[in-house]
Amino acid sequence: MSVEWVAVLVPALIAVAAGTWKLYVRQTDRHKKERETEEAKRQEAERAEQAFATLVVDPFLRVCDLFQGRLYNLLCLRGLVPLRDKSPGGEYAEETLYFAISPPNTWRTFGTSVRCHTQ
Repeated sequence: MSVEWVAVLVPALIAVAAGTWKLYVRQTDRHKKERETEEAKRQEAERAEQAFATLVVDPFLRVCDLFQGRLYNLLCLRGLVPLRDKSPGGEYAEETLYFAISPPNTWRTFGTSVRCHTQ
């Protein structure tokens, strides 16, 4: 009888081992695909950040640098002198400086106040 049990048991163990191996390979492949998907998403996010920096941040920093240089020229390197020569009291130079450093939403108000003073 022991030979009969071996004849039944060996194919059963082979089938269980093959099924277990198949489940292990499938699970490993699933984890590998998930890791690849996460890596692809991370790379895409990095590309999006680089594109944002290229399109928005870099030009903004260049403009800030130019603006800082112009303000330095106006304030420290006597860049207001030609503007002060234009009007005896120097109001034109100060108004130009205020206009240059004021936020865009106040330009309309500033222009209105200048128009009121000139009338």
